[in-house]
Amino acid sequence: MSEKHTYVIAIDAANEYALDEDFTNKYMAGHKKDRHLIKVVTIKQMLHAIAHKVKGRLLSGFMILGHGRPGMQGVGLSSFGHVASQNKDEKWHQKAVSQTKQQPHLEPGPEGTYDFQKDPDGLRSLRLDGTGKLVGDGRLLNKLKGKFTAHAVVVLGGCEVGAGDKGDDLLKEVSRILGNVRVQAGIEKQNPLKAGCEGKCKEVYNGVPYFIDGKQESQLWTK
Repeated sequence: MSEKHTYVIAIDAANEYALDEDFTNKYMAGHKKDRHLIKVVTIKQMLHAIAHKVKGRLLSGFMILGHGRPGMQGVGLSSFGHVASQNKDEKWHQKAVSQTKQQPHLEPGPEGTYDFQKDPDGLRSLRLDGTGKLVGDGRLLNKLKGKFTAHAVVVLGGCEVGAGDKGDDLLKEVSRILGNVRVQAGIEKQNPLKAGCEGKCKEVYNGVPYFIDGKQESQLWTK
C-alpha cells in the first residue's frame, strides 16, 4: 500500500478491544505509516478523526468495529457497564463514558448502561429509515465521497450486519452514499481479533449484493 493512501480502523471507544494491546498490535503491525486506529463515540467524531488522519491522501478503505445486528452497524454503542471492569486504562474509559453521557439524545439501557440497540436520532449507528436512507448523522458519510482509491473496501465489522434483506439494503445505501465503494459485512457473529469479515460475508459492488468467502478476503486485507 502506498504512503499516499491510508486505511482507518474505527473502534467503539468503550469496547474492551479498544484498549487491548494484542488487538492494536495485530492491526497496526507493519503499517504504522499507512494505517490508523481511532477510538470513536459518535459518527461525527469518527468522520472528523478520519479527515484528520487522511490529510489530503486517499482512503484505501476503512473498517468500523462495534456492535451490530442485521441492517445496523454501531459506531459508539458499547454497553459501558459491561466493559468497565475489563478495561486496562480506567482513565480513558471514564473519559469515553463522560463524552457519551454528554450526548443529549442517547437513551439509557438496562442497569444504567447504554444499550447498543438504542440510538433514536442516528448519532452513533448506521441504519436506514423507512425510505431506505441513512438515519441522522449517517448521512454525513457523503463527506467521504470522492476520497477513496479505485479498489477501496469499507468493512462494517459488527455481528450479522449484512444478514438478510436489511443487510442488503444497508450495504447498498452505504456504498451509494460513499460513491459506489465496495462495502462488506458479515452475516454471522464476528470476532474483532480477526481481520476483515469472519465466516460467510456479503459485499455490495456497483449496487449488487453477493456473498463472498470472508477467509479469503481477510487474507487479502492483511497484505
